[in-house]
Amino acid sequence: MSKKTVIANTVEWETIPISIPEDYMEYFDFVNLGAKNGGMEEYCRKTFGARRGLHFEINDECVKTMEEKGISCVQADVTNLTLPENCVDFVIATGTIEHLMDLDAVKKMIEMSANAATDFVYLTWPWFDSDNYLKDLGFIPFPSSWPFHSCHVTISDLKNILKELSLEGVCMAWPPIPDSSYYSILPIDYPKNIGPEDLDKWGQINEYKPKYGHKPMVKFTEPVYYESVCFISLRDSQRSRESLKFIRQYGWDII
Repeated sequence: MSKKTVIANTVEWETIPISIPEDYMEYFDFVNLGAKNGGMEEYCRKTFGARRGLHFEINDECVKTMEEKGISCVQADVTNLTLPENCVDFVIATGTIEHLMDLDAVKKMIEMSANAATDFVYLTWPWFDSDNYLKDLGFIPFPSSWPFHSCHVTISDLKNILKELSLEGVCMAWPPIPDSSYYSILPIDYPKNIGPEDLDKWGQINEYKPKYGHKPMVKFTEPVYYESVCFISLRDSQRSRESLKFIRQYGWDII
């Protein structure tokens, strides 16, 4: 069995191809790629009416945590994974694609997801589209400064991948960031002193601290957001319609 090496969260992992048997997937109605600690299990039950998910994660500590919680999981590289065709209703990957090695890896994961799901694929990742604009103003968003984010996927990148795969998706973003006072906007020369004690359970900062340095107040004249979303509908099912309607109720801007 051939092995390959990937970089995830700046750590080099040796992985093997994993193929999940079709009969095993009968127990699950969704798949979560890049599951971290399995927090999306409950979210998908409440949001999408799911019963039970199978969660894939490369980090062995995260897998151990899920096992302790009784969450069904498999340690795997999501770009070295094969799932049966039409084996679940939907596939999610929240905060995952920015950790992949490159756009080819993102495309491979989306293609695999669309093949495995019958209803939809749901992706979320940080907004990277404004990086150059903010750099010219002397700022950098926290997600763009994080070394763990190896693939800065833009909405245009994602749309191009969907076109190449003959898929259609609704791309959205939120919340709008009107000016530099927003907590995630950092001076481009901030002292790189953000540690674990500054991060919430999702690995994000949620307040601006003086130790990050002084930043001028600048009103943005181009659209800047915090998070990107793509909902890829695979068929016109009730679950797809209701799930997209639920997501849209939060006022995401369509990009």
